[in-house]
Amino acid sequence: MSPLNFINPNEVNAAKIKTEQSVHQESTVVEMLQGNGFLEIDESNKTVKITDEYKKAVLENIEPGYEAVFTDNSVSIVPKIQTFSAFTGVDKIVFTWKGYDVYLSNEKATKTAAGIGLLATASTLIPEPTISKVLAVTLGLGSGLISLNNSEGREVIIAYIGSIYTNSMPDWITSQ
Repeated sequence: MSPLNFINPNEVNAAKIKTEQSVHQESTVVEMLQGNGFLEIDESNKTVKITDEYKKAVLENIEPGYEAVFTDNSVSIVPKIQTFSAFTGVDKIVFTWKGYDVYLSNEKATKTAAGIGLLATASTLIPEPTISKVLAVTLGLGSGLISLNNSEGREVIIAYIGSIYTNSMPDWITSQ
């Protein structure tokens, strides 16, 4: 995986159109990942669990020098060798009944704010190609806010809610 990844807008638009044709427009990211076998959703308890298929896909896409740490509803990408710097942070995605929260480490937040490695970051956290491209685009569009919230090197959290195409916008963004 190359450290520099550039998004081809035509590829994203084609993927978006194809997905809109095959998936109902009101589907959320969580529902789409469930439909692809990556998540299990318990509506009665409002819980989301990551499947073994999701874990396998993440492990296949992880960058050298990093490892994945899984919980029932989250994936964290952390360096294999931890440094003792003050604010390293983690790259993580946590799925909830309302959507998902994306955590970006200081390194990834800085690169994202500069427009570097958007697709690599997104595809490591979300293995479904279309959704990871849409996430990469929203990270790129919010790069100014990511930079502002990471100004002290404390990493960022971005909470997403809503459906993927009709109103998928970050609900809020803050430092970790």
